[in-house]
Amino acid sequence: MSNPEALQTLEQFLNDENEFNHLCEVVLQTLDTDNLGFVNKNEYKKFVEQAYSQMNLEMPSEEQIRSQFNNLDLDNDGKVTRSDLALYLRSLFKKQYETLQQQGVA
Repeated sequence: MSNPEALQTLEQFLNDENEFNHLCEVVLQTLDTDNLGFVNKNEYKKFVEQAYSQMNLEMPSEEQIRSQFNNLDLDNDGKVTRSDLALYLRSLFKKQYETLQQQGVA
């Protein structure tokens, strides 16, 4: 995906609540393998391990995985809920969008 396409996609997710909500649901369903409505540390760890393995990337340490999970678990209850995920993704997308704008991508 080119930078202009990335900017357009991010803008779509940031401005269209239905699209953003659908994305959050898809991500949550992908990570929530036991279908309890949230992602626990083990589910997140398994997802990270599978993703890194499939991309032939060096596996992050246990501490790095724990830190990533804690960044997603905004209320520190040991679960990544849809609400946690939505807040995290919205913040991430806004930062990415601003970075692309600063780089002069149009």
